[in-house]
Amino acid sequence: MRWLLVAQDGWGLGHVSRQLGLARELQRLKPHDEILFLTYSEATNLIAAEGFPSVKLPASQWFKPSDQRYIDDFRRFWLISATVNALVGSYQPHAIVIDTFPVGPLGELAQLLRLPCFRFLIAREVRKPLKQWEYRSSLSRFNALIAPYDENEIAIDCPQETNLHWVGPILVRGRKDLLSRSEARQRLGLPPTGRICLVSFGGGGNPVYSRLEKWILELVDSHPDWHFALSRPPLLQQADAGLGKPNAQRFAYYPMAECYAAFDMAISATGSSAYELAYLGVPAILIPDVSPQHDEDHVAKAKRVLGENGGFVVPAFDGPALHAAFSAMSNKERLQAMKEDRASLKLQNGAENCAKLLARYTKNAG
Repeated sequence: MRWLLVAQDGWGLGHVSRQLGLARELQRLKPHDEILFLTYSEATNLIAAEGFPSVKLPASQWFKPSDQRYIDDFRRFWLISATVNALVGSYQPHAIVIDTFPVGPLGELAQLLRLPCFRFLIAREVRKPLKQWEYRSSLSRFNALIAPYDENEIAIDCPQETNLHWVGPILVRGRKDLLSRSEARQRLGLPPTGRICLVSFGGGGNPVYSRLEKWILELVDSHPDWHFALSRPPLLQQADAGLGKPNAQRFAYYPMAECYAAFDMAISATGSSAYELAYLGVPAILIPDVSPQHDEDHVAKAKRVLGENGGFVVPAFDGPALHAAFSAMSNKERLQAMKEDRASLKLQNGAENCAKLLARYTKNAG
């Protein structure tokens, strides 16, 4: 059987990470199936490193001014349409899994919904879909919608007759993939002892990433008993190699989720990593208002993920709030209580649940 997994990332890695988590679980369940990625992401090397082939489409770069884009939207639309036509004509998938946007940002993937195969949508929160997304009208064209949340965690507006399944957060790694604390620290090149705080704001394409890092570095001098580990994400184009601080360093690693045991806490944005941190037991300070994309309610998401005792929600660039939250979490007894709260969570790994569900739908295909 042939699977086509569509990841529509532009400035982050959320779509790629979810689809990689699903692909790994599908491979475990159905080792003889073929899996091909179709993606806008500039990080196709990460897909290759996981052992999967991919076809790269030109990203829309919607977050840049029009005069800074490499190709105009009209030409990009026809280029993508021609590429997708050639791909499906030769690969002939038996099942397609699309993440979030049913027909792509400009409708350029609409032809995928006309193929005589199984069609599935990873149905995330989309608060105010643009007209060209044809969002709600496209939902009935899928065999099933896969909600990567706990049941009824959010409201998903879909036709009543739609097959909607709640599978839990779809993560790139599960608990069985987690390295031990000592192994993770050794792999990342971090100190073997002491308390370490992870600092990461997603895949690296966010235009304010460097500014966020500088803001967080204000903590370093006032907390010499902590070591700060700043990730260099795959899509970050420019970053100072040295930080000039004895208790701060950079590291580069993907998928970081398998190394979360290295960290005592994290400062993070509210992308897919927010669920990874919760699932893998890391208390966090979440910064919800840094995304240039506002399809999700990031403040509500941060509060849901953290619960009553999993960390703090801090507005971006609010220095006093950041210092207060970090000082509170530096209290050893309080931090330990937060770790125990995270360890008690019963979050599911939706990647495994999703793979089993799709295997049932396609049992007699191929």
